[in-house]
Amino acid sequence: MERDNVLTKATRFVGLDEVRKSAIDISLNYCGIQQCPPMHNNGPEIRKTGFIHIVVTGKGVLKMDGTVYHLSGNDAFFIPNGVQAQYTADKEDPWKYMWVEFSGLMANESLAKAGFSQKYPVRKIGCDLEIFRKDIEGMIDAYKLTYANELRRNGYFFHFLADLIDDFHTQSPNNALYDYQASVYARQAYDYIMRNFSKHIEIGELADFIGVSRNYLSICFKK
Repeated sequence: MERDNVLTKATRFVGLDEVRKSAIDISLNYCGIQQCPPMHNNGPEIRKTGFIHIVVTGKGVLKMDGTVYHLSGNDAFFIPNGVQAQYTADKEDPWKYMWVEFSGLMANESLAKAGFSQKYPVRKIGCDLEIFRKDIEGMIDAYKLTYANELRRNGYFFHFLADLIDDFHTQSPNNALYDYQASVYARQAYDYIMRNFSKHIEIGELADFIGVSRNYLSICFKK
């Protein structure tokens, strides 16, 4: 498979938006990796689905909501459904990017956990972009129209979202979003303590095991 050009194959993804979805909240529609020619343009257009693009190399411009963003390698940009946007590759150094198109009731909320919103559609990716490339190539390789492959595609897609969320939290640990009620974390901590009551347990160790900060774990217990 040619890795430096468009990886999407029209025959591979025909009708996937019409196929039964295993995930109603958010699910994959389309994806690809593309080296764009100079001045390659998309839009202006209002789409019914959401898009996330990650710039690998080169440069380009995104125009959305009256704002112009000049983007380059390791920049990622989010285009929500229902929002008019236009993005164009640079004339001298056109970008190469990876993209994922998705839909679902929780699409915008899921991307918000990764640091994106209509107000803040652009951010820098801090981790190695290779992890996202592997996610997308996994989606592409599971192209056959079977239910098992639908699960595989969405599995890679969820992994892609998880990688975006992890990257955002690594760069902005103070902006950590805790997804469950305080009682859930407190119960998890209680269960851990009961299983390890004979050992010396550090609060930091307990918080790390659960996946929250030490301060937030204390707040959970107080609540």
